[in-house]
Amino acid sequence: MLLPDITPTVLTAAGITTPPNVIGLPWRLGEPISSADLVRADLAGTTVRGMTGYFFTGFATLTVAFYVLSYVLLSRRRRLGFVGVAAIAMACVPVSTYVVNLLPWDRSPSIPPTLIACVLAVTAVLSAIALLGPWRRDPLGPPAAVCAINFAVLVGDLLTGTNLQFNALMGYTAVVGGRYYGLANIPFALLATSVLMGAAVAAEHLVRAGRRRLAVAVVTGLGVVATLLAGWPGVGSDFGGVIAFAPGIAVTALLVAGRKVSLLKLAGFSMLGGVAVSVIAVLDWLRPPQSQTHLGRFVGQVLDGTFWPMIGRKLGAMLHTLLSPNLMPIVLAGLVFLVFAVLRPGQVSAGLVPRAFARAPMLRAGLVGALASGVVGMLVNDSGTAVLSMAVALAVPLVLHAGVRLPGEVKPLGRAVDERGRHGDVLAGEV
Repeated sequence: MLLPDITPTVLTAAGITTPPNVIGLPWRLGEPISSADLVRADLAGTTVRGMTGYFFTGFATLTVAFYVLSYVLLSRRRRLGFVGVAAIAMACVPVSTYVVNLLPWDRSPSIPPTLIACVLAVTAVLSAIALLGPWRRDPLGPPAAVCAINFAVLVGDLLTGTNLQFNALMGYTAVVGGRYYGLANIPFALLATSVLMGAAVAAEHLVRAGRRRLAVAVVTGLGVVATLLAGWPGVGSDFGGVIAFAPGIAVTALLVAGRKVSLLKLAGFSMLGGVAVSVIAVLDWLRPPQSQTHLGRFVGQVLDGTFWPMIGRKLGAMLHTLLSPNLMPIVLAGLVFLVFAVLRPGQVSAGLVPRAFARAPMLRAGLVGALASGVVGMLVNDSGTAVLSMAVALAVPLVLHAGVRLPGEVKPLGRAVDERGRHGDVLAGEV
């Protein structure tokens, strides 16, 4: 647990000037709070902290089971509708862990099972909204609805004090003390993926209407607004999020514009994100010390040379997550399914994923952009794999649902020879 405010509080009480290299601010009296509220807050925090590992293990197991079941059903061309519904439900699980904090689950006499039951109930409600709304007639409607729900919940939470992320299974708690406000790493991954995938769906409709430039502007505009919310001091205050968001926006916009993307360009866009967050941090640093967030204080640490221990701590935390048994299965299962669904569609997805990209090319742009943000976010955030795992957990099911719903009959497999003389499994009529 990190309690950086204790030192400046004690020094201030003793009448001693706080050294400039001390992190934290003196405690100040706020609104009165009852002892019952303190007890309930403590119980909620300790309960969530104790359940987090079990929840992520369960979610990883459920994710792997989902892809295995999808493989079995798709390879046999059976129950495609069920796969589509299950994909939307899987995509709604993460955001449900925040929406559930609108319910008084912490007042139950049996908190852990009540919390899980509430998460499942909220997941069912959000899935129903995405699947049964008037947008359901459009194959891309339910994925867009899931993205809109994520955006509304996370941005609304940022603008109202991040009460939903606090004491959330995929958020943060006072028990850990790593963060008390703003956009945590997992919510960042969900926000970035929702913005990029949702903007890609909007771009798909605009491109079909012959308005490609407007489509690029929509992707860029939504991305920039979301990035500012994610990184602005006192709102999202997410240093690594700005760095990771920039390449995702740029990659998506380039693909929507019909341009090519390279690793060199990706590195350049990541540097652009670094420049953007540096500007935000310097602006924060120019404010009075008592008004600065950790972004501005980091600039001060850089100037006095005391930032290396923090960099080392974050790097160690990131590397530790690469071997996480709770997170890596989510990443591996989703990416393996996606990669093999594209390379060997006859064996994995019955051609549904390639067909989705063929009939809705902008969907691929959003997916690639989301994965780019996920990979960069994994490298620049201390949560590491958690960022990429949540990007995959949201994006891949949405693409799979679109593949199930997009019009067009899945035809029998045949053998074909491409222009270089290689044999391969293809869908009839697609050579």
